Amino acid sequence: MNPVKDQAQCGSCWAFSAVDSYESAVAAKTLTLTSFSEQEFVDCVKDVTIPGASDTCCSGCDGGLMDYAFEYMIKNTDGMDMTEESYPYKAKAHRRCSKKGSTAGAAAVTSFKDITAGDEAALVNACGTVGVISVAVNAGISGWQLYEKGVFNPKKCDPKELDHGVAVVGYGVDGMDYWIIRNSWGESWGEEGYMRMKRGANVCGVSNSAVYPVV
Repeated sequence: MNPVKDQAQCGSCWAFSAVDSYESAVAAKTLTLTSFSEQEFVDCVKDVTIPGASDTCCSGCDGGLMDYAFEYMIKNTDGMDMTEESYPYKAKAHRRCSKKGSTAGAAAVTSFKDITAGDEAALVNACGTVGVISVAVNAGISGWQLYEKGVFNPKKCDPKELDHGVAVVGYGVDGMDYWIIRNSWGESWGEEGYMRMKRGANVCGVSNSAVYPVV
């Protein structure tokens, strides 16, 4: 993984989540870790549709979904994201979509796989065999904002109220089974930008909307 990034005052978590799993998939394929662009998704993923859904997405700093970022890549960019260096993050929306950045080090997304909603065993398997997985969670409770360390196990966190895109990057055991969650709120949040969250009870809906790209 690259160092944890910071989305700042922009609701672009979905773009960071998609880039997290894309960077991991590319690194596994090419054996080279490259930092790719979230801003390209913020600027360019607009009015995208995916097979089997009538909705369109996305809305830059006002939110989006990871599946649509992958579909945008497949349909519009030969499956590749531009590099962070050539298309840097500005934490701003309503900018013109640029086509001039470099895709050096990229690999092409050919499809994406949605993990069965609510199936944590399938999410464990995907994380253990594929790598980083993009997920949506309910981060609207105060515990998320105030989290500093340890295994996060809130008493209440509605698994249906998904409002934040993050990435599952691993799992382990420390008194209880946990997920390792990579956030996009900078390295000063949590455990150097990461959270350990209870695994096995679908806490905050972690397994309700999980997806990863195939490159």
